[in-house]
Amino acid sequence: MVNWSDNARLALERVIQSEPYYLVAITNEETGGLEANITFTDILPSEKSLLDESMTIIRNTNISLQSYIKAIHSNTSKLPIDPILLHPHFTIYDLIEKLTRLRIYHLWRVTPDAVQKPLGAVGVIDVLRYLSFMFRPFREEIKSA
Repeated sequence: MVNWSDNARLALERVIQSEPYYLVAITNEETGGLEANITFTDILPSEKSLLDESMTIIRNTNISLQSYIKAIHSNTSKLPIDPILLHPHFTIYDLIEKLTRLRIYHLWRVTPDAVQKPLGAVGVIDVLRYLSFMFRPFREEIKSA
Protein backbone atom coordinates (compact mmCIF):
# COMPACT_ATOMS: atom_id res chain seq x y z
CA MET A 1 0.00 0.00 0.00
CA VAL A 2 1.08 3.55 -0.70
CA ASN A 3 -0.34 7.05 -0.26
CA TRP A 4 -0.65 9.76 -2.91
CA SER A 5 2.03 11.80 -1.12
CA ASP A 6 4.56 8.92 -1.05
CA ASN A 7 7.63 9.08 -3.22
CA ALA A 8 6.94 7.86 -6.78
CA ARG A 9 10.07 5.69 -6.76
CA LEU A 10 8.83 3.93 -3.61
CA ALA A 11 5.49 3.30 -5.32
CA LEU A 12 7.23 1.86 -8.39
CA GLU A 13 9.29 -0.46 -6.17
CA ARG A 14 6.14 -1.65 -4.38
CA VAL A 15 4.37 -2.32 -7.69
CA ILE A 16 7.33 -4.42 -8.88
CA GLN A 17 7.44 -6.33 -5.57
CA SER A 18 3.69 -7.10 -5.73
CA GLU A 19 4.18 -9.88 -8.26
CA PRO A 20 2.21 -11.63 -9.82
CA TYR A 21 -0.43 -8.89 -10.09
CA TYR A 22 1.82 -5.82 -10.11
CA LEU A 23 -0.91 -4.04 -8.21
CA VAL A 24 -0.70 -1.61 -5.29
CA ALA A 25 -3.45 -0.02 -3.21
CA ILE A 26 -3.41 3.73 -2.71
CA THR A 27 -4.84 4.47 0.71
CA ASN A 28 -5.99 7.56 2.54
CA GLU A 29 -3.21 8.70 4.88
CA GLU A 30 -5.59 9.40 7.76
CA THR A 31 -8.10 6.55 7.59
CA GLY A 32 -6.21 3.86 5.70
CA GLY A 33 -9.22 3.45 3.40
CA LEU A 34 -8.80 2.40 -0.22
CA GLU A 35 -8.84 5.39 -2.58
CA ALA A 36 -7.38 4.00 -5.80
CA ASN A 37 -5.06 1.39 -7.21
CA ILE A 38 -2.15 1.47 -9.57
CA THR A 39 -0.58 -1.18 -11.72
CA PHE A 40 2.73 -1.26 -13.55
CA THR A 41 1.16 0.28 -16.66
CA ASP A 42 -0.13 3.27 -14.67
CA ILE A 43 3.47 4.17 -13.80
CA LEU A 44 4.44 4.19 -17.47
CA PRO A 45 3.93 7.44 -19.42
CA SER A 46 0.98 7.85 -21.76
CA GLU A 47 3.29 8.67 -24.68
CA LYS A 48 6.35 6.69 -25.78
CA SER A 49 8.31 9.90 -26.23
CA LEU A 50 8.03 10.63 -22.48
CA LEU A 51 9.66 7.36 -21.36
CA ASP A 52 13.17 8.78 -20.93
CA GLU A 53 11.82 11.87 -19.19
CA SER A 54 9.70 9.78 -16.81
CA MET A 55 12.70 7.62 -15.87
CA THR A 56 14.75 10.77 -15.20
CA ILE A 57 11.98 12.22 -13.04
CA ILE A 58 11.58 9.06 -10.98
CA ARG A 59 15.35 8.59 -10.51
CA ASN A 60 16.45 12.14 -9.78
CA THR A 61 13.64 13.79 -7.88
CA ASN A 62 11.70 13.37 -4.69
CA ILE A 63 8.37 13.67 -6.52
CA SER A 64 5.14 12.43 -4.99
CA LEU A 65 3.19 9.61 -6.64
CA GLN A 66 0.30 11.93 -7.45
CA SER A 67 2.55 14.59 -9.03
CA TYR A 68 4.44 11.96 -11.00
CA ILE A 69 1.28 10.41 -12.46
CA LYS A 70 -0.04 13.85 -13.41
CA ALA A 71 3.30 14.69 -15.06
CA ILE A 72 3.53 11.57 -17.21
CA HIS A 73 -0.09 11.21 -18.28
CA SER A 74 -1.44 13.84 -20.61
CA ASN A 75 -5.02 12.96 -19.68
CA THR A 76 -5.22 11.66 -16.12
CA SER A 77 -9.02 11.59 -16.23
CA LYS A 78 -8.80 8.48 -18.44
CA LEU A 79 -6.36 6.70 -16.11
CA PRO A 80 -8.16 3.64 -14.69
CA ILE A 81 -7.04 3.89 -11.07
CA ASP A 82 -10.38 3.75 -9.28
CA PRO A 83 -10.60 0.49 -7.36
CA ILE A 84 -13.33 -2.00 -8.17
CA LEU A 85 -14.50 -3.78 -5.07
CA LEU A 86 -15.33 -7.35 -4.18
CA HIS A 87 -18.09 -7.75 -1.61
CA PRO A 88 -18.57 -10.75 0.73
CA HIS A 89 -21.90 -11.73 -0.87
CA PHE A 90 -20.33 -12.24 -4.33
CA THR A 91 -20.53 -15.75 -5.75
CA ILE A 92 -17.90 -17.21 -8.07
CA TYR A 93 -20.29 -16.44 -10.92
CA ASP A 94 -20.46 -12.79 -9.78
CA LEU A 95 -16.65 -12.62 -9.74
CA ILE A 96 -16.30 -14.04 -13.24
CA GLU A 97 -19.08 -11.85 -14.60
CA LYS A 98 -17.62 -8.66 -13.11
CA LEU A 99 -14.06 -9.44 -14.19
CA THR A 100 -15.09 -10.21 -17.77
CA ARG A 101 -17.72 -7.52 -18.21
CA LEU A 102 -15.42 -4.78 -16.94
CA ARG A 103 -12.34 -6.30 -18.63
CA ILE A 104 -10.27 -6.08 -15.47
CA TYR A 105 -7.83 -8.50 -13.88
CA HIS A 106 -8.53 -8.05 -10.17
CA LEU A 107 -11.08 -6.95 -7.58
CA TRP A 108 -10.18 -5.45 -4.19
CA ARG A 109 -11.35 -7.05 -0.96
CA VAL A 110 -11.94 -4.37 1.69
CA THR A 111 -13.18 -4.22 5.26
CA PRO A 112 -17.00 -4.15 5.43
CA ASP A 113 -17.07 -0.82 7.30
CA ALA A 114 -17.28 2.73 5.95
CA VAL A 115 -13.48 3.10 5.88
CA GLN A 116 -12.94 0.20 3.44
CA LYS A 117 -9.34 -0.68 4.31
CA PRO A 118 -7.81 -3.00 1.71
CA LEU A 119 -7.50 -6.64 2.74
CA GLY A 120 -6.18 -7.93 -0.56
CA ALA A 121 -7.07 -8.50 -4.16
CA VAL A 122 -8.69 -11.40 -5.98
CA GLY A 123 -7.54 -11.77 -9.54
CA VAL A 124 -8.30 -13.79 -12.61
CA ILE A 125 -5.50 -16.21 -11.68
CA ASP A 126 -7.16 -16.84 -8.31
CA VAL A 127 -10.51 -17.59 -9.96
CA LEU A 128 -8.86 -20.02 -12.40
CA ARG A 129 -7.02 -21.79 -9.56
CA TYR A 130 -10.27 -22.09 -7.62
CA LEU A 131 -12.13 -23.55 -10.60
CA SER A 132 -9.31 -25.98 -11.26
CA PHE A 133 -9.42 -27.12 -7.64
CA MET A 134 -13.22 -27.47 -7.67
CA PHE A 135 -13.25 -29.55 -10.86
CA ARG A 136 -10.38 -31.84 -9.82
CA PRO A 137 -12.73 -34.57 -8.44
CA PHE A 138 -14.64 -34.62 -11.74
CA ARG A 139 -11.42 -35.05 -13.72
CA GLU A 140 -10.49 -38.01 -11.51
CA GLU A 141 -13.90 -39.61 -12.19
CA ILE A 142 -13.49 -39.18 -15.94
CA LYS A 143 -9.99 -40.71 -15.85
CA SER A 144 -11.19 -43.75 -13.91
CA ALA A 145 -14.23 -44.35 -16.11
